[in-house]
Amino acid sequence: MKRLFLAALLAVCTALAHADIIFDNGLGQDFSPRSGYFSTALQQQRLYDDFSLAGTYDIGHVFFQMGLTEDPFFGSFTFTIYNDAGGGAIGGAIYTRTLNVGDYTAVPNSIISYPFSTFYDVTFATDGLTLGAGNYLLSFYGLDLEFRTANTDAPNGYLLWQQEDTGDVFAIDGGLPFRLDGSVPSSTVPEPSSLLLSAAALAALTFHRRRRQH
Repeated sequence: MKRLFLAALLAVCTALAHADIIFDNGLGQDFSPRSGYFSTALQQQRLYDDFSLAGTYDIGHVFFQMGLTEDPFFGSFTFTIYNDAGGGAIGGAIYTRTLNVGDYTAVPNSIISYPFSTFYDVTFATDGLTLGAGNYLLSFYGLDLEFRTANTDAPNGYLLWQQEDTGDVFAIDGGLPFRLDGSVPSSTVPEPSSLLLSAAALAALTFHRRRRQH
């Protein structure tokens, strides 16, 4: 009985577990390889990187790394998630949010960014975003955002680079440094009361079987 109670308690704690890493594309290291620098609106370039989810998740926070061409100026940028249409095609936008100063934190990191500006670890909350299983693209876009691609030891696949003036899209090696944190939606996690009832039923069944054996 004691073991069954402990198992039920462990199940309850698991159901109430904190947010986990949902997708990690690799945050940068200064000693890692570089494939190039890309600007966003300043040079009329858009970068899209892909990620996949095996199930449904609530995405709570986004982490990524960026540089600023007018360091230490901080301004607005837009975060957007698109459906991945495959074959280098960009599907429709399914989530977009413009973040202003105060909506995100930006802390300087140790990455050497010459000839550009200081690079920052950036964090922000999504204010409610649930994604189902599937393939997606994400993009960070702003007037002065600089991204250094392929700054992981093993760059994840490729990203899409789009020239806004022509609309041409190119696939290039590497990946944007980003991470998505979140959790399984509460509707898909058994409630603690249900778990306790199940444990109680199991305990009763075990007790009944032991009595019959004696």
